[in-house]
Amino acid sequence: MKLEHVHRQQMMQKQILSLQQIESLHLLSLTNVEIGELLQKEFEDNLLLEKLEQPTGTQQSQHVDPWCCQDQYDYNYADLKQFVWEQLDLHKYSDIELQVIQFLIGCLDEQGYVREKPEEVAALIRTSEDIVHRCLNDLRELEPVGIFSDSLSMCLLRQLDVLGVKDEIMRLIVEHYLQELADGQIGQLARRLGISTSQIRKYLALIEKLNPRPGIPIHKEVVHYVIPDIIVTGQGVQLTIQLNDKWIENYQLNANYLRVLTQGNLESSEYWDMQRKRVSFLLSAIEKRRRTLIRITQAIIELQGGELASRNALKPMILKHVAETLNVDRSTVSRAIKNKYIQYPNGAMLMKDMFMAPLRRDEEISSTDIKQVIAEMIASENRNKPFSDSQLVDMLKHKQYYISRRCVSKYREELGIKSSFERKYDEMK
Repeated sequence: MKLEHVHRQQMMQKQILSLQQIESLHLLSLTNVEIGELLQKEFEDNLLLEKLEQPTGTQQSQHVDPWCCQDQYDYNYADLKQFVWEQLDLHKYSDIELQVIQFLIGCLDEQGYVREKPEEVAALIRTSEDIVHRCLNDLRELEPVGIFSDSLSMCLLRQLDVLGVKDEIMRLIVEHYLQELADGQIGQLARRLGISTSQIRKYLALIEKLNPRPGIPIHKEVVHYVIPDIIVTGQGVQLTIQLNDKWIENYQLNANYLRVLTQGNLESSEYWDMQRKRVSFLLSAIEKRRRTLIRITQAIIELQGGELASRNALKPMILKHVAETLNVDRSTVSRAIKNKYIQYPNGAMLMKDMFMAPLRRDEEISSTDIKQVIAEMIASENRNKPFSDSQLVDMLKHKQYYISRRCVSKYREELGIKSSFERKYDEMK
């Protein structure tokens, strides 16, 4: 029986090690943004992970808007008002109701709120408060969610309604304790509500995802920014590597809880020991991930010579070259560069695009080369009968380039070339 127990324990230890290895590989494949989200989630769930706040250098005022630090936008009121009108069924309203609605739309401030009180609006238009309330309630049902609210709390509560959030404590916080959250009074608020600080953090994370300013223009063009995971600076072969993750240093084991833990003053010590090991593993695995990314980038720099700092095209590379340089498996390199952007003196690009893809049988062809072939094919097409992506796949096969239709679509979109339907429509205009 004793031997059986020891054998079972050894098997469990091997399994735990295997699970940690799997998670380490998963962490390696994540971008810096995803690592940040993972750490934030762990911070909300695990009291033994501490997040150091960055010093602001200024004292917070006695009363501040909890979202006063958010970006300001240029508003196009015409677009927003037109969008509101388009959602209304005008036939259901009387002339006086339409007059009230028109007045209320005109009262929208730049944040999407109506600060005028219903009784004030009723007096100005010379109608009843009931009519004003009825029109205001209809307007508050429109998109964007939270518009026409008279306060931040009302705006956020409306969004919670739409999301189906019924949590009474969360709704209580939104209705009465937003200022306490803004002032960072998490401990005091937890004691007042009789819940853990961990739960307060979870509520805060959810509230921060809501939109405190629904007046942001509907037709504002969305700009997608590339956040580089790795930044390479310098000239010639004198290049410096920096990971774009300085904020990781803000996370550490919570010294206060550790002190209590070592003194044996916490109940469920086994649970806290697991939490401590979890934090230690995460921080260690993330640091190992950082070292791996730096080593891979250093290998890329060595293989490229001075090309990263010049305007010349990058030298062709394959994963195998980097793997052999570092004496690691090719899959490790593949995971490490997954979805990650590198910024270098001559631009920024996905790291995987720096490598050749097996687009041709018995030969390695870079994605840049295949894009050029696709661009040339489309440039030579009959404008009245443009090539579909499926036709491009067949044409590429004749040239012995074997890639999928989805890959063709991706490369076409990256080249800024419209679909065959859109190209034909443009020709007909």
